[in-house]
Amino acid sequence: MAEKAGMIRWFLEELPKLRESGVIDSGAEEKLQHHYRERLAGVPSAQKYFLLALSIVGSVLIAGGIILLFNYNWDMFTKTTRIAIAFLPMALGAALSVFTLTTNRSQAWREGSAVLTSAGTAVAIALLSQIYHTGGTLNEFMTLVLLLALPLVYIFDSISLTTLYCIGLF
Repeated sequence: MAEKAGMIRWFLEELPKLRESGVIDSGAEEKLQHHYRERLAGVPSAQKYFLLALSIVGSVLIAGGIILLFNYNWDMFTKTTRIAIAFLPMALGAALSVFTLTTNRSQAWREGSAVLTSAGTAVAIALLSQIYHTGGTLNEFMTLVLLLALPLVYIFDSISLTTLYCIGLF
């Protein structure tokens, strides 16, 4: 894709030279520039991918800091507060999901909403099992999380959640 963008940029630089040498007229040059600039705008740049990776790393670091903050103060909270904290990520994910679906957002929003809602559900299950001291194995936990994530795969048509689902199966 990057090669194609480079070729389009080269061609756009050549258009004025072609017009000056009389190969094409100014109308054809304008039409070609308009057509190829639209195609060039649709090509993702490496900077977009870098910013996406940087934002993902930043989000993970912020989430880790919040988790450490709650972990340090966990014993000071009452049982009711702990339960409310357990459902908070799932509620935020559900609110984002409703927002994404009602406003018909892009696929990137759908992917993020699906993953956040599924992760919030997994956090709620894990924290509730820790609060009420219910035993269980990793296999039982993952079965429940994957069972609850399956409808989200179809509702959001999410590739990233499908990938995480397949990894979770193993």
